[in-house]
Amino acid sequence: MASDPHRFDDLFQPFGYIAVKRLFGGEGIFAGPLMIGLVMREQLY
Repeated sequence: MASDPHRFDDLFQPFGYIAVKRLFGGEGIFAGPLMIGLVMREQLY
């Protein structure tokens, strides 16, 4: 699993600041309190 928390900044730029947090054995992508993506096994959902 990649560990650079800024690797999605360009992809989700329209959402403003995003945070990447460990979640469910993968990573959750959050814009404020809203989860907008999930990375599991190198797949972005």
